Amino acid sequence: MKVLLVFVIATFCVVSESQAQLSIGATYENKQNASTNGMASNGFGIQLERDMSFPIPLIFLRTRAHYSYFTDSNRPSLEGVQFDQVSSYDFGVGAILGANIALFSPYAGFGVGLEDYSRSGGDIENYTPNENEFYYQVMGGVGLNVLPIIQPFIELRYSGFNNRDEIADSQKRLMFGVALRF
Repeated sequence: MKVLLVFVIATFCVVSESQAQLSIGATYENKQNASTNGMASNGFGIQLERDMSFPIPLIFLRTRAHYSYFTDSNRPSLEGVQFDQVSSYDFGVGAILGANIALFSPYAGFGVGLEDYSRSGGDIENYTPNENEFYYQVMGGVGLNVLPIIQPFIELRYSGFNNRDEIADSQKRLMFGVALRF
């Protein structure tokens, strides 16, 4: 009977804690794709995550919404044509599955999103100045459980695109960030 009571109380605590768990994070991102000839562009992002209930206490399942912004104003070129400024932003949603192992929380996930890519200035007569494209993403990373409310993390994300005309059809992104969990 005591074991059953302890199990019920522990289950209630785990479920109620995971249902109330939200986090908001900020990231510094380094994006690399073939359209910049392997050169990286830097940007910033925000993300919002919500923990979903999961029956195993060490494992977590989260949903995520994110937004990222990148800009490059040092006359980048695409197929020999130079532009004054190239900027992009993307937003998407995803699901993450991970584990809490001592101080570390490794995770992996997948998602979908939309990226808007804009070019301005320079000689762009034969190029579309703006391009929107849906993408899929696969991500993996590790968080460091320093304090219950603060979690620094590092993440690698791969995004693939289907029908890009002049921009690379895939990109890798290395992200460093901090999430506040409440």
